[in-house]
Amino acid sequence: MEQQTGSRFTATGHELWKSLFGDSRIYYHPPKRFGKLAVVPLAWRAAPLEERLYLTFAEARDEVRIEETGHVPGLRIRNRAAKPVLLLEGESLQGGWQNRVVTISILVPKDAVVEIPVACVEQGRWSPRWVAQRQAHRGSATAEPWRRRAEREPEYLDPGDHAFESPPELWEPGDFLFAKLKGRLSRDVSRAAREGSRFWGNQSTIWDEISRKATSFRARSRTGAMSDIFERSAHTLEEYVHNLPLEQDQIGFVAAIDHDPLGMELVDHPHTLRAVYPRLLRAYALEAIEEERGASRFPERGLASESTAYSDRSFAVDDAVAFLAGLQKASITVHPSIGLGEQLRITGNGLEGSALHALNGILHLSLFPKSHA
Repeated sequence: MEQQTGSRFTATGHELWKSLFGDSRIYYHPPKRFGKLAVVPLAWRAAPLEERLYLTFAEARDEVRIEETGHVPGLRIRNRAAKPVLLLEGESLQGGWQNRVVTISILVPKDAVVEIPVACVEQGRWSPRWVAQRQAHRGSATAEPWRRRAEREPEYLDPGDHAFESPPELWEPGDFLFAKLKGRLSRDVSRAAREGSRFWGNQSTIWDEISRKATSFRARSRTGAMSDIFERSAHTLEEYVHNLPLEQDQIGFVAAIDHDPLGMELVDHPHTLRAVYPRLLRAYALEAIEEERGASRFPERGLASESTAYSDRSFAVDDAVAFLAGLQKASITVHPSIGLGEQLRITGNGLEGSALHALNGILHLSLFPKSHA
């Protein structure tokens, strides 16, 4: 990477590709397949790996406090852990006044307080969960007033000065944004970053796609929560996790539906992927399930095990290599990140994606076909 005047850096797609995938740095495990989802696991060839200098949110949750800020696209993180804490782009945080999803990968310094950019993935709740449940029983929970105001004032939804007097709720790591929507979020965040805005996604796009997905999966939710879509298909998603197990040295994967690339995820250490793998894989499996059965034929159980519909040619290692090679001609802009490191926003040559560069390396890279973004 080459430093530019000011706080930004520049890097080419070829430089990024070479640093990660060039000179046979990556070992491609044989493809695995279940239902319509194909996965090519990725691993470093070089060993041994050094100890990580950070923890994931799932690993450090007891040492991390999350607080509401009073506006939808922001949460405050207090990291009391002995190491920096990594939150991955597209990772949902369940709790507080409504469930959110992190819009960029963020490394929160130890002993630090950081406000992070998020988007709402639970349209119909703006209160602690116990209050929302009580309102639902009374029949008063509705999302439409909040939606109308969010469209007028995307930066702010004011619940009133009294709203945050109660103690903060426990937040839990939730599922990741489903893969195709994650690609759209990446595109929208890149556009906002290049226009000089904060790392915000398009809230209406997220709500609309969650609503469409809920209809497709026949997932009823009083609050329009993305988590209820995953809960609706929990049994089938666990079949995918069981039949597509994590390799011991795995640091990422390229996923495809039949022969068409769906996206890729790469982290710097096997322990990091191990901490998030089931949740991350479910985000890709959900797309395969929808593709396999379609909106009108989705039953509750046993979907993937019944599948017989396959394309003429299965997704192979060469296909994964070709998909990643597209990064070489992509355009990259680099921006100061929230917390530690820099944000690499990737677009062009049929790809959309992002990476977090921190601690002298790439901690997380995700890529998606532009057709899904």
